[in-house]
Amino acid sequence: METVIIDALGASVLESLSVMTMTSVVKGVPRKGADLKIRGEVVGIIGLSGPNSNGVLIISFEQNSIFEMLENMLGERYSTLSAEVLDAIGEMTNIVCGDLKRRLSELGYQISMASPTVVRGADAQLSQENRSEFISIPFSTSSGRFVVETNLCCTS
Repeated sequence: METVIIDALGASVLESLSVMTMTSVVKGVPRKGADLKIRGEVVGIIGLSGPNSNGVLIISFEQNSIFEMLENMLGERYSTLSAEVLDAIGEMTNIVCGDLKRRLSELGYQISMASPTVVRGADAQLSQENRSEFISIPFSTSSGRFVVETNLCCTS
């Protein structure tokens, strides 16, 4: 199942975020780990659940990467984490998660999504009940990095 999630999540990011933001996004090497340390200044989080699944999807953005994506998408330059930027992060997280949900549904996994939450603050720590290891996939743009992580567990 781990490979299925890595493949689906990587494709969801590349096909939704890079197209939506008209930004060249490069996928890095996935890794596994148990920590929940936020890896950017701002984070979108969505809880995931289903009859045989639970977990969370987290997208951590460095400021410069999100500013570049929003400028490419909206034609407006950003330099602070304004309410508009935070809303866009929530929406981007929702879009990636929705695409992941669709891809996994096509493979027979039923998942529901919570509403996105956006958190600000570098090096914040998160805690949750599901202690599954996280799969982290780093991505980069010409201006910075972002990391997509999940500890989604699905059973047939």
